[in-house]
Amino acid sequence: MGKDLSRELDELSRLLPDVDRETLERELNDAITVFGLTPADARRTLVRKFGGDVRGLSAAERKMDRLEPFEVVSFRAKVISINERTIQREDGDVTMFYGILADDTATRPFTAWVDHGLQRGDVIEVHGAYVREWQGDLRLNIGEVATVRRLEGVEMETVAPVRQVTNLAQVTPDASCSLVVRILDMAEHTVNTQSGEKRILRGTIADETAKLPFTSWIPLDVAPGSVVRLENAYVRTWQGVPQINIGDNTRVEPLSSDALPPAEFLAGARSYAISDLAERAGMPDVSVTGMLIDIKGGSGLIFRCPECNRVLQRGVCMVHGRTEGEPDLRIKAIIDDGTGALTAIFPRALTERALDRTLDDALAEARERMDFQVIHDDLIGRMLMRRVTVSGNVSNDDFGLMMIVQDWKDAEIAPKEMAREIFSRLEAIQ
Repeated sequence: MGKDLSRELDELSRLLPDVDRETLERELNDAITVFGLTPADARRTLVRKFGGDVRGLSAAERKMDRLEPFEVVSFRAKVISINERTIQREDGDVTMFYGILADDTATRPFTAWVDHGLQRGDVIEVHGAYVREWQGDLRLNIGEVATVRRLEGVEMETVAPVRQVTNLAQVTPDASCSLVVRILDMAEHTVNTQSGEKRILRGTIADETAKLPFTSWIPLDVAPGSVVRLENAYVRTWQGVPQINIGDNTRVEPLSSDALPPAEFLAGARSYAISDLAERAGMPDVSVTGMLIDIKGGSGLIFRCPECNRVLQRGVCMVHGRTEGEPDLRIKAIIDDGTGALTAIFPRALTERALDRTLDDALAEARERMDFQVIHDDLIGRMLMRRVTVSGNVSNDDFGLMMIVQDWKDAEIAPKEMAREIFSRLEAIQ
């Protein structure tokens, strides 16, 4: 190893006494040099891989926007809200405390299982909290092993107050909403919560600006197709796409159906310029037309871990180590429409259509020619610099815009319309 990782190895040996140090050193080196993990992330990954308890790791100092699932952290934050709740268990009633913590980077929900006497507005220092992931959100679990100290007389700047939005195109994570929307569809689901099973409603809502999924944690006395006003709904993000959440504090008011265009008009996939998508938090069911300007590495014939579906690197899974991979096909492409660019991921079925052959055919050809790169090269010949229309869900995060493509087709080239568009853009620049 280039860097001295003896401290990381000592901690791994302490938490994984049944794994010999030589194996841990080799695995740690692979995690850092092959997969590019930081020492802290590599340490956490190996503890999970070999069945250890990540809560035994020394706590990493974190800001709210730098939390990662399954890590043990230390942080300073301000108590934005705190509530008390009693849970009935077989061994008796248990009191828990939950609310929102914030620093100058983000807000996070938390749960505490010990009464630390916290009040709204307190600035606290916490060591040994555990980061959980629940329904796509990161949450802080402050258990019995964690220590909490109130910092008397300390002031802390926190993120800006919750942003209010009035149409679906404006939504950002953690915003509060006052909206007039049409319910396009909804269905009842049963989910597991910390207090047991709960019936919820999931579906799609739309206005004249956008279309988004929603989840209602309360019954809705309206039918699909209805127009409603939502006061004090809030935004959460799931798999990179924002969704509207309707909770106990949300007021739902039925409105006349004439308040919005018909459902048939609002339900269709909408075409966007990539520059418009870049200004939004993510969008479902959108359409983009542009030039496919790059086929990235990791396209063509790939192999996935049979346990977690991650793409193998040199036959090695980041979590499960060396394994016999399951073959798959995909395209990772860059599409540019003249206003911006996004990464487009084509799954197996759409990649088979682009190749005009099945996965089995591609695998047989690669083995016959003893070169798996041949499928990647074939994709370049077939798809590069092709003008296409792609549709799917778009996420927008620190890594930029990404679409999981649900369908694609060759775009019709209309020279007059393209010329008008180019001239209008030139006039806007002048």
